[in-house]
Amino acid sequence: MSKAGLVSVCAFLVCGQSVLAMGSAEAGLRPAQAPPAAGVAETSRVALKLKQGARAVSADKAARKLAKQRFAEGEEHYKLGRFEDALSAYSEAYDLLPLGAFLFNIAQCHKQLGNHERAGCVFNGFLRETPDAPNAETVRQLITESEAALAAAEEKRRQDEESLRRQEEAKAAAEKAAAEEAAAKAAAEKAQAEEAAALAQAEAD
Repeated sequence: MSKAGLVSVCAFLVCGQSVLAMGSAEAGLRPAQAPPAAGVAETSRVALKLKQGARAVSADKAARKLAKQRFAEGEEHYKLGRFEDALSAYSEAYDLLPLGAFLFNIAQCHKQLGNHERAGCVFNGFLRETPDAPNAETVRQLITESEAALAAAEEKRRQDEESLRRQEEAKAAAEKAAAEEAAAKAAAEKAQAEEAAALAQAEAD
């Protein structure tokens, strides 16, 4: 697994421990004995808050589990060169659990797919969210490579457009020359025909 993958897994473990600790702490809470003045309503509000908190923790744990599954799917797709599928899986994982480490994998997919502008943007996002990442220097180099690839692609596009423009101009010039030649030939044939007709008329007279 890549460094980014290790970072992501570590992030899952740390976050998972935090969620378990949170769940244990909340599970141990019990509504305090309401003072006589507070009455049943206050006790009900406390119980409702505890129930809502427990549901939130449960939903968060489910999202983390699903994000981990999507990330693992992305890793498998990436290893097999299925970068479109890997990008989709990594993106779903990030939507479920927006860990900065996931952005590295997303950016790598864009880079492999030739989306150099997008790759550079996501790599920069990774550095913003994880400025102390151990592979930060590598990511800066990847940004430089993406920018260079983007510049090269832009230059190639410009050259292709220029080449196409010249081809179209040459084609138009050739078509114009051919049309002028055909017109000149037709005019010469017409003049020759008229001259022959005039000679024939002269002989007849």
